[in-house]
Amino acid sequence: MEIHYRHRDMNNNFRKFNGSQVAVLRMKIISFYEKYGEKATIEAFGTDRKAINRWKKKLRNMGGKLVALVPLSTRPKKVRKSAIPVEIIDFIRVARQERPRLGKEKIKPLLDEYCTQRGMKSISESTIGNIIKRHHLRFQQQINIDHDS
Repeated sequence: MEIHYRHRDMNNNFRKFNGSQVAVLRMKIISFYEKYGEKATIEAFGTDRKAINRWKKKLRNMGGKLVALVPLSTRPKKVRKSAIPVEIIDFIRVARQERPRLGKEKIKPLLDEYCTQRGMKSISESTIGNIIKRHHLRFQQQINIDHDS
């Protein structure tokens, strides 16, 4: 019984493993449940009867194939698209490439002027920070240190 305690943490966070590892673990849990019962399975794996029955039903419907126990994607079917115009993102990218240490606070007035000239709605300072983070616009300048002097 001691061997199965190590699976408890795996059961709580399946996302750390690839699909086949999860399917194999689920199969082990099902066979353990059939052999030792509900109480022992809950103690050993922390998995309840409802989840096990759900896995058994999927396994039955797929003709006993292990593929049935591979978890489905948890990603939402509809993902919100960014409403920020590409021109604004490009402006921030160019500003950060030219001056890598330019922060969101200093980019904001420049961007406001850029948007006003083009008749666009500007964005907030925090949104500029989110764009820098999301689009990986952290450019580091190469600093050459002369060790000889």
